[in-house]
Amino acid sequence: MKRDEACVKSYNVKPEWYKLCQDTLRSAPGTAEVTVYALNATRLANMKYGDTMNTINQMLGARNLLSKERGAVSHCKNKYGEAGRLMASIADQLVGCDFTRARQEHIDAQVAIRSCQGELWSSCTCR
Repeated sequence: MKRDEACVKSYNVKPEWYKLCQDTLRSAPGTAEVTVYALNATRLANMKYGDTMNTINQMLGARNLLSKERGAVSHCKNKYGEAGRLMASIADQLVGCDFTRARQEHIDAQVAIRSCQGELWSSCTCR
């Protein structure tokens, strides 16, 4: 399958995913099996989780967060760690062509990230 064909399929699900797909698969081969694209996206997500964890650690180390905000950021550290472990597991499954848990683990990673977002919004004093 060509990279653009894969992204057109994502467009059919949600139009805003087309650009995200193109950006995500930019470093993937122009033509590949769908699992190669999925593995590329999973590895990119893991890199972004790592970047986010670095930012979270800096925020927690700065010691200028209010107690409620510190709790929310600590919650996010746990949830991003969970999501990162799940995405690493998915990558391992894709390499072994084992798709039995990948879908559920992807959903679980999304739930973890949404939990972080919800906790951050509830701790925000900026509204």
